[in-house]
Amino acid sequence: MTLKLFVLAIIFVLTSGALFSDFFKKHKFITFLASIMAIISSFFLLQDIMSSIKKDVIAEVQNNSQENPLQAKLDKERQENAALQAKLKALQNIPKPVVIPKPVSNEAGTVFRDSLVDGSSGPEMVWIPAGSFRMGDIQGGGYFYEKPVHRVSVGKFAMGKFDTKSAQLSYLC
Repeated sequence: MTLKLFVLAIIFVLTSGALFSDFFKKHKFITFLASIMAIISSFFLLQDIMSSIKKDVIAEVQNNSQENPLQAKLDKERQENAALQAKLKALQNIPKPVVIPKPVSNEAGTVFRDSLVDGSSGPEMVWIPAGSFRMGDIQGGGYFYEKPVHRVSVGKFAMGKFDTKSAQLSYLC
């Protein structure tokens, strides 16, 4: 490209010198032809230079658009790190489990209230004794999935003394 610019500079020097030369002052037609030739050759040289610059720019853009393997690995590790940070944050936002202290008495029918995480009292609970019962269609007129009648045993458990309202469920959860 530097050679093309050099040739272009020589053409300009020669044509500008031609305009001031005594010979070209006497022969205006030759001056006119030299000027036209200089303009045409300059046009083609400039066009060639511009296409060369354009190719260089396109090649540079393509080289820059190709990912560096180390940069790609670093970007992937950053994405994985961000995902792990998000999971860690989500795990930190999980409320701590409510520790239900054992009531003073766990006899059947004993009413008690546990402390919630925020320090307030939970709903009133009642101990239900262990026992067993017969489950299924005892009278013989039920659905097929109610048969056969069988004995079910449950251990002692606690149950809310009152119905739970949906507002209480959202508060407890």
